[in-house]
Amino acid sequence: MELETRRVGSAVILHLEGRLTVETGTGWWNDAGRAVTGQGVRHVLVDMGKVSQLDCWGIGQLLQLRRLAHDARKTIALVALDGRQKRMLELAGLLHVFRAFGGCGEAVLALGIEPRRFAFAPADTIAAWAGLLGGRTVACAAASSGPAGTEWVS
Repeated sequence: MELETRRVGSAVILHLEGRLTVETGTGWWNDAGRAVTGQGVRHVLVDMGKVSQLDCWGIGQLLQLRRLAHDARKTIALVALDGRQKRMLELAGLLHVFRAFGGCGEAVLALGIEPRRFAFAPADTIAAWAGLLGGRTVACAAASSGPAGTEWVS
């Protein structure tokens, strides 16, 4: 089992790849546990999109991960479940235990994970609005995407 972790806003995404079965072992578990209990993490997304096989032991590992997250007062969700994985959780009576989303992007939007960004006019225009902002400084970063001349304030 390969594990890659990625932070997105207040969430950590655990990208699992390989077989989540009794033969897998627990080598990935320590890294996952550290990621789940990390500072500033409020949400945990477990990306199941590249999990090729799941058995009862693997479901048990997911339940332990859920318990760890809940004990640390974090939400947890499974993303990109395939039909077999969803059916196994359903047969075990556990599909309702996990929040499930079609993909990471859907989960990020539904859970409000990414910092919200607002589009404004270019920085010189914002500087002219200083009176409207009560004299506060506004940090701007050039947008990598979006209309020309648009800057983003976060």
